Amino acid sequence: MARPSLDRPHAPPRMLLLLFLPLGDTLFATPAIRALRERYPHARITALAHAGSAPLLGCVSAIDEALVLPTGPDWRGMASLLRVLRTLRARRYDLAVDFTSPLYKWISLGCGIPVRTYMNFEPLWWLLPANHTRWRATHMAQHYYECARELDLPPWDAARHVPWLALPGAAREDALRFFRRSGILHGERPLIGMHTGGTWLQGLKRWPSDRFVALADRLCEQWGASILLLGGPEDALLMSGIAATMRHTPIIAARGIPLLTSLALIEACDLLVGNDSSLLHAAAALGTPFLGIYGPTSVANFGPLARHAGQGVVVAPEHPCRTPHY
Repeated sequence: MARPSLDRPHAPPRMLLLLFLPLGDTLFATPAIRALRERYPHARITALAHAGSAPLLGCVSAIDEALVLPTGPDWRGMASLLRVLRTLRARRYDLAVDFTSPLYKWISLGCGIPVRTYMNFEPLWWLLPANHTRWRATHMAQHYYECARELDLPPWDAARHVPWLALPGAAREDALRFFRRSGILHGERPLIGMHTGGTWLQGLKRWPSDRFVALADRLCEQWGASILLLGGPEDALLMSGIAATMRHTPIIAARGIPLLTSLALIEACDLLVGNDSSLLHAAAALGTPFLGIYGPTSVANFGPLARHAGQGVVVAPEHPCRTPHY
C-alpha cells in the first residue's frame, strides 16, 4: 500500500477507525490508537463502533469522536444505516484502519476512503487453533498494532503496550453515590470486586460458581472484606445465585449500572477477581490490582495488559475444563 501524505498540520488528515470489537478487544486496540495519535498529532481521529463500546472509546483521549453504526445489535432499520453512511462519505476520510473482521470491508469501500489497512488474519485461526500456534502465541494487542503498523508506526517492541483509560468525573461521582446507597465507606474495609460471568465459549471461561462462593466467604471471614459482584445484565441471574449461596451478603452491581459507572466501581476496588473478560481487562487498564482466572483461552493471546508492573497475576489450569458453567 502506498502511504498517503498524512503529515499535514495545515490540513489535518481524517482517520476513521473501525472498532466493532468486544470491550476487552477494544482495550487491546488502544496501544495502536495511541501510537497513531503520537505519530500524527494533528489528525482528526474518529472511531466507528457498536453502541455498547462507544462510551469506552470516549475515555480514550487519542480519539476525537466516537460514532455508532446501527448494525448488528444496534440495528434501527435501513434508513438509519444509510444516514450514517452518507455522513461518513461526506466527510471524505483520508484513511480507514479496520481493526475488525473482513465482514466490515464494505464500510470503508462504500464510503470512498482511498487508503485502507486491514487485520492480517490467518485463515480460520479461530476455528482450527492447533494449526495457528503463532497467532495464538501473539497477544491480540500486537495483532491490532500490526494492522496499523504500515502507517509509519515504530516496531511493536518500541511501542507502549499498555491500554490507558481516563474515566470522566461523572462516572466516579455515580460510583460514589452507589457506594453510599450500599453502605460502603471508602477505606473502612477491603473492597474486593468479583466478575463471575463471561459470555463467550458457552460458559467455558467461567470458574465454577461454588468456588467463587467459597473464595468470597473466606475473604470476608479472614480479611473482613466487602464483596462487590460486578457484571452486565446477562450476569444478573448468575450473581443472584452466588449471593444467595454465600454466608456473607455481597453487594451486587449489575442491572441498571452504566458501563462507565461499572468501570469506576472497579477503579475503586482494592482487588478485582475475575474470569477472562472485559471487566478483568478494564481493571488492568485502570491500575486496579487483579487476579485473572483463565480456562481454555490462551493467556499469551488474551492475557490482561497491566498498567503497572506487579499489578496482578493470572492463573490458568494446565488442562482446561471442557464442561460449560452456566
